[in-house]
Amino acid sequence: MAALVFTPMLINVNKGGDNMRFAIAFYCSFFTGAAFAGAVADECYKTLFSFPELTLIGPKIGLPDITKATFEQIANQDIATDDERAVIAKYAQGFKICVDEELNEMPADVHKGYASIISEDMSLRQAALIELYNKKITYGQFIQARQRDKSLIDHKFAKLDEEVNANNAQIQQQQAAQKSRMWADFFGGMSKAFAPKPSVNCVPNGFGGMRCQ
Repeated sequence: MAALVFTPMLINVNKGGDNMRFAIAFYCSFFTGAAFAGAVADECYKTLFSFPELTLIGPKIGLPDITKATFEQIANQDIATDDERAVIAKYAQGFKICVDEELNEMPADVHKGYASIISEDMSLRQAALIELYNKKITYGQFIQARQRDKSLIDHKFAKLDEEVNANNAQIQQQQAAQKSRMWADFFGGMSKAFAPKPSVNCVPNGFGGMRCQ
């Protein structure tokens, strides 16, 4: 696993309650859609979402759930300060490390299209974070961009899910038909093997031999 450059936070249930609630809420929100995170990626995301500085920009970039951003968040005209830019850079770098780990751990039998969509989402996220870091867009514009990106990515995931499910259903039907033919051939062969043989009647043919029918 690549070394993480952001500082992990050891959560104490009696201290830093706001940070803990924020980290848990963000983590749970993210992982409702992260179906492919393995053990290493899982720990990577937990560490990323738990570093204390993230609370400095979290609400401004739409965390924990960008689809539930308030009007005030979407309309925010603030530009990132120097302190916030440092956190944005850590967040962007850390998120890329975690996504790379997720892709590395993705099972071989998972449709390659899922990795492609995850990579596309990562590229869109990084592009928006770079714009925010370079003060080219406001926090509100960042949220709007990410909402558009999420809508696009969700649509692609849904479409791929339909294709994969349809393909799996077709494979199952083919396998069921194959098994049906196999059993039909098997039992058909058994019925032939155990079928009663026709009786043979033999009578003298008048020439010293026998005539059978």
